[in-house]
Amino acid sequence: MLKIILTLCLLFGVVLANEKKELIKVCYLEWGKLGGKDLPNKGFAPDVTLTVLKEAGYDATIDILPWSRCLKSVEYGRHDMVATFWIGEEQKKTYQYFEPQSLDYINFITLKDYKAKSGKMEDFYGKSIGVMRDAGGIENFFSQRDKFKVFDVTSELQLINLLKIGRIDAIVTDSVPLLSLVDNKFPELVGQLKVWEPEIQLNISAPAIALNHPKKDEIMKRFNKTFKKLMQKGFYKEMFKRHNMKLKYKKYQ
Repeated sequence: MLKIILTLCLLFGVVLANEKKELIKVCYLEWGKLGGKDLPNKGFAPDVTLTVLKEAGYDATIDILPWSRCLKSVEYGRHDMVATFWIGEEQKKTYQYFEPQSLDYINFITLKDYKAKSGKMEDFYGKSIGVMRDAGGIENFFSQRDKFKVFDVTSELQLINLLKIGRIDAIVTDSVPLLSLVDNKFPELVGQLKVWEPEIQLNISAPAIALNHPKKDEIMKRFNKTFKKLMQKGFYKEMFKRHNMKLKYKKYQ
């Protein structure tokens, strides 16, 4: 009888071991309320992506890294996914995107007293412009790159510091995370920045996985199905409340 009980215990242990959830490693960057080591659940974007992965039956972890390092880590398989980033034609050569997470407007952002006719690109020709290195979703700007003096940097903190000390005239990015970063890290600049209209591009932001990932199709299928189900239940209402922010997003019926 004792042998039977021991045998059953061993078999039960094997079953539990086989049911261990697959780990998905995700990375993202420090980016306002969207991402950060000291934010609730590491920020809005990681919180959304990891919540969906866990609901889909995976275990998941998040690392906050410099942006270029995060992208390369996913490309070379050290991480499985980017929590989210702008969908760009150049990036589609390396990554495949999941369901959209947000809709983001790209603008020129300057100090409040900066003088320009408008936020149109031609009104910033010849100016010094800061952008995030390896950023997708700013193709409209890069298509006219030769008309600007472009500063490529690896950190959004560098962008703000360069603007603050007058090394650049403007930043090209999404104003929502940039201004939230200013609120948290640069109190002296709160209310001192201007977001120029019209926007120069509308971006779609989504989690991404390398095209050569061996389990890409399975992960995408489970993630997208779960994300749509959560969105139909008003998933973002809780997320907006937790992270004290709002953004535009695709509606799911």
